[in-house]
Amino acid sequence: MNKWGVPIRVLSLEKISITQEVTDRLLPIGSYERVTSVRQREVSNSSIRNTRNPYIVGSPINTPEKLFGREVILRNIEENLQQDAILILLHGQRRIGKSSILKNIPFFISQDEFLFVFCDLQVHGNSSLGEILSAIASNIVESLNLESSILNSLLNADSENICSIFNLIFLPLVYEVLDNKKLVLLLDEFDVVTGNEIEKGVDLLRFLDNLVRQPGKLCVIAVVSRYLDTMPSLLQLFRDSSVFKIGLLDEISAKQLITQPTEGILTYEPDAIQAILELSSGHPLFTQGICYELFNKARNEDNLKVTHQNVVNIINHAIDNAEGGLNGLYYSLSISEQVVFSVVAEAQKQNTSENPLKLLENYGVVLTNALEEAIQVLINKDFINKNPIKIKIELIRLWLVQHRPLRNQIRQLEILNAEECDPLYEVANKLRQAGRIQNALDIYKQALLINPNYFKAVLKIAELYLEEENFAKAVEFYARAFQFDPASNQEKFMQSAFSYGRQLIEQENFKLARELFAKILEIEPDNTLASEQLGRLPNSDIDSLMTPEPFVETGRLLNSDINSLRPPEPFVGRKNQIDTAFEQIANRSHLAIWGGIGMGKTYFLQYIASPQVWQEYAVDSSHAVIVRFSCEEIEPFTPSGFWKKVLSLVRDNLHAEPELQANIDIFLTDGRTSPDNLRQVLRELGQRKKFLVLLIDDYDVALVQNQEYSEENMQQFLRECRNLAVHSAEKRQISSIVTSKKRLNEFIPPFNSNQSPWYNHYLFQQMKPFNNTEIEQLLKSLHKPITRELPQVLGEITGGNPTLLKIAISLFYRQQESSNMLNIEEFVNEFESSTRQFFGHIWYSSSEVEQTLLMLMAISALKGRLHKQKQFDVTGIEFIFSQRERELIKLEEQGLVTHTVYYEKNIYSFTSSIMERWVIQELQQTDQEWLQAREKVFLNLMSRQQMDKITRAIKWIWKHQDNTP
Repeated sequence: MNKWGVPIRVLSLEKISITQEVTDRLLPIGSYERVTSVRQREVSNSSIRNTRNPYIVGSPINTPEKLFGREVILRNIEENLQQDAILILLHGQRRIGKSSILKNIPFFISQDEFLFVFCDLQVHGNSSLGEILSAIASNIVESLNLESSILNSLLNADSENICSIFNLIFLPLVYEVLDNKKLVLLLDEFDVVTGNEIEKGVDLLRFLDNLVRQPGKLCVIAVVSRYLDTMPSLLQLFRDSSVFKIGLLDEISAKQLITQPTEGILTYEPDAIQAILELSSGHPLFTQGICYELFNKARNEDNLKVTHQNVVNIINHAIDNAEGGLNGLYYSLSISEQVVFSVVAEAQKQNTSENPLKLLENYGVVLTNALEEAIQVLINKDFINKNPIKIKIELIRLWLVQHRPLRNQIRQLEILNAEECDPLYEVANKLRQAGRIQNALDIYKQALLINPNYFKAVLKIAELYLEEENFAKAVEFYARAFQFDPASNQEKFMQSAFSYGRQLIEQENFKLARELFAKILEIEPDNTLASEQLGRLPNSDIDSLMTPEPFVETGRLLNSDINSLRPPEPFVGRKNQIDTAFEQIANRSHLAIWGGIGMGKTYFLQYIASPQVWQEYAVDSSHAVIVRFSCEEIEPFTPSGFWKKVLSLVRDNLHAEPELQANIDIFLTDGRTSPDNLRQVLRELGQRKKFLVLLIDDYDVALVQNQEYSEENMQQFLRECRNLAVHSAEKRQISSIVTSKKRLNEFIPPFNSNQSPWYNHYLFQQMKPFNNTEIEQLLKSLHKPITRELPQVLGEITGGNPTLLKIAISLFYRQQESSNMLNIEEFVNEFESSTRQFFGHIWYSSSEVEQTLLMLMAISALKGRLHKQKQFDVTGIEFIFSQRERELIKLEEQGLVTHTVYYEKNIYSFTSSIMERWVIQELQQTDQEWLQAREKVFLNLMSRQQMDKITRAIKWIWKHQDNTP
């Protein structure tokens, strides 16, 4: 057995010594030496190198020996069934392990008395009651191996009679087959079809209530993820039933989950175990995710001991792998709860957890009842602790700080009550255009009464007061606008504050004027006008001790912490991804590889698809039907086209199975391919001891609508894919690896906060640029002479991008072969010429905001190279960057930029010096018309004053193209 638990099939080896019997247990196998492989693999006598990763991330646990800490709940369920319970409800957070418990009930409870039938209702959110009952009936028929004709009466029934037919015809036939056994329906995602309090869901609840209370042989065990208090009709159904909450593992069970899967193989030091518990708090998904990364690291380093420092080192990798689950938890919350979640995370970061909502005032947010109530709701939902208020699971807090920073999240508050506020906003805009200013102000303020954090209205009110020269009110509203979006509103805030300061001087209110000009200088120290006005003010002022009423609210806003608003082809590397891919395949699980353009995602799939690579990694490929394709080949993309592509390629790979090929031809000839067709093929593959490996490139295409692929089509397609991968009877016959340019959750969020996210079954892995060590490995693999400086030079001009490295290395050795001396200038020029199209592809694949940030970065770097020469002023760019950390993180994840920390500030730069030059050259080709078209984008990122600085810098670049370094 190899390290992925797959039996080794020996064809021709000169030396071999394998004595380990193939079992399900995780035991080390004997060492072996192969001399016929494509490349000699590293061989070690240590057990860790020959053991598959036993931790499971993303998929439900299907085997009892891998389920920890749920014995009490399973025992309670068994006791309830023995006492003739008819309804049992399990509830808890998403990804807490509810599906795993449901799937393991048949293993823990004797099947002599019960027949358990699992049914996933995830895909039936939009189904009718008849379709839901038909799906449940189909699962019962499949579990009992009954003739499908028994379903005919249901399939042919109309909506009015289907409940009667299910109850009076179908179930009695099932009970007759069951004899003395009791039918137990295991209904996963039950709240998807019953939790919205709509007619269909209520009808289903009533029908089940009537069904289970009849004398018979039926029990329903349902699983829900939504907060129970939001589902009164469901609670009514389970009013007299047992309700079990699925929570975090206790400390003993969590320690068992950490240590038992690798007992006798890997040792966890006590402080390492404690560090894992502190990060995961016993959450099974996050505990597994952390241990999964630790095991990979230990295996790669041939290290049999896990230390506290090892845990610290893999935290970011563990967060990346758990991205799907983290997003699923986050999107299950309301907008107010999401914002408060980020508030608490930020408060912990700043050590101000005593009253975390106080932080919102620094961002111009008005505390509403919904925000204040969200704290208690999050406590009730077990996301945060009460005393002190802090996020219960540290790993979630770290993810929130990194990926859901507070400043980015508060803009979501504007969505609340949008159905009421948006029409008012449009009416007010029309009144403003008609010159009816006071009426417009009244309507804008009416929208703010409905949603005090309707920021668009705040900005419009500030603009109107400034136009009307009501400077006190303009400052009041611009101060708030500046707090929630400093980059966009700084200029107008400064303008209104300066005008109001001069007005205060005219009113001889020197004290308030002094405070106002001082605040202006805090924000913009080089503001000479404010400095001059402040210098002219008298040192004392007795006449203006009283603060005018209009300024009271303004003073509160301005006296908040202003500093918080200021800008704070040999295959080399990818070993972890390759190991993970084979482990997911062995587990029949699913992997989502993501990374920027040129990171080698397509080549990675080609590599995994090669039978020779399976042989190199000691994995038997004879039972695998490997299918690889790109979604770009399906044009236009449609679900039917996707299933047709899969079935066609499966057929082409079944040369030794003519009968199965003929069956597939029938599906293809019919012209209406579907996941049901693939399920039938998978069943036949299972009968032949085979399984399907789907390697799907450019999965991004399936996440973009087209004329023949609506949002509804997309939702249905993605639900069908998840159901096939997770809940179908054929899931043990399929494993998939998909690639995309971004994380899957960044393309499309969950369709419904009440459902498990469509991407929940994937383990996420990122393709990053090569580091210096991997660049050296790549060069050594070519068996050509290299200089000591070459890896560093290649890293600088390519940023570690594998595609750029391939181009650069090819050019380098071509030059070296034609001449003993390397002409650096000629080499760089040829590299620039060869990569222009590649950089253009990256550029035009980026959003306008991302392009602008890259421009600012290039201009800032150019300013640095010009030193003290007379050129242009770009002060304040760091402030813009500090407001756009989320976009910069995405650019960094795409491998385009990197950052260093200098005096607690992030300093951003290009990973590739050539791309930086390419961006400057792109700016040289722009003109005044381009600048005007970009103005709106610029103003979304910066103040008009900052835009003017950048515009002058770009115009300088136009005029000095010949001497731009």
